[in-house]
Amino acid sequence: VTPASPPGHGGAASPGALPRFFLAMPNNPTGDQMAVFSATTGRQLALIKAPPGSVIDTAAATGNDRTFVVTVESSGRCGMTTLYRLRLTARGGQGSLAPLAIPKISGVVTAMAASADGRTIAYATAFCDNSSDSPGAIGVVHTATGQSRQWPWRPNPGQTTGSVSITANGRTIEYAASPNKVTGPTSGQILPPRTIRLLAADAPPGNAAQRSRAAVT
Repeated sequence: VTPASPPGHGGAASPGALPRFFLAMPNNPTGDQMAVFSATTGRQLALIKAPPGSVIDTAAATGNDRTFVVTVESSGRCGMTTLYRLRLTARGGQGSLAPLAIPKISGVVTAMAASADGRTIAYATAFCDNSSDSPGAIGVVHTATGQSRQWPWRPNPGQTTGSVSITANGRTIEYAASPNKVTGPTSGQILPPRTIRLLAADAPPGNAAQRSRAAVT
């Protein structure tokens, strides 16, 4: 949960405050949209429409409860992901949706998080075939400068990184690999345990596992 501003202000939050809005799949999913919900009532307020021929798949909140970062991908195709900044109206409607002036991300973004000021974005990717032979990456990009870093990671079979977070100051990334399939007791497949790892946002190039440390297993 990202801290929110007092009602009607849409600015930085006071400590301990709750956001007024959050993004999630709509009540009637169409496969290409996200929806805005009230954090106090749970009521769906608006649909966020993707640019023509594309889908909105993942969202990250910032410290401003009306500003989000979302991923936009080409509909029906897997390849490159573009990050957009979404600004809501005071009542939670769709305001502006504009691409960030930063490089596109190769692959599918499976999880994403933003620092409180929205200037540092952390994410995890998987390649389109989602196989252990095609490593994804943990990455970070700075929206003001476009500078980015990536640390490749090679998931174990049946895993994907579905959890990413970043500290409010944008200095430390958390990521966790989770099973991406359900196996039965007779399948003969044992999935590796979930491990939460911490990675400095300014870590030098290298493998994500080598540059990070385990926090919880």
